[in-house]
Amino acid sequence: MLYEANNFATVNNGGFFDCGDYGGSPDGLIGDEGLIEVKSVISSVHYETMLRGAPDPKYKWQLISHLDTTGRKWVDFCSYCEEFPRELQLIVYRVSAENNGVQEDIRRLRNRRLSFLKTMVETTETKIREAIKHS
Repeated sequence: MLYEANNFATVNNGGFFDCGDYGGSPDGLIGDEGLIEVKSVISSVHYETMLRGAPDPKYKWQLISHLDTTGRKWVDFCSYCEEFPRELQLIVYRVSAENNGVQEDIRRLRNRRLSFLKTMVETTETKIREAIKHS
């Protein structure tokens, strides 16, 4: 509600984006182009995010994955801490899919995902063959 009030935007349920072998579930959808991912954090984490002036790095791949699975143009990373004064409780940093670095990260994620899925299929097939051989 605070994000909606501060940004004059309506946030709809993010739901689940099923991409076959993988998917994603952003916290919310904004219009036809945007997403929102909200983290409710303790004051020290919120303060560090504020000082950094960027999303918490531990959520980087989650944000990249949301952009990839949804095809949306941007995601707003929101850090929320009720312990801060009202005007500082919510900080928002936008990550744009159009940024060259983000496009490279999306390509890297896709390659890693394909490699992981291939490895998992091969591993599972090997385990099944071994189980059949020993039965």
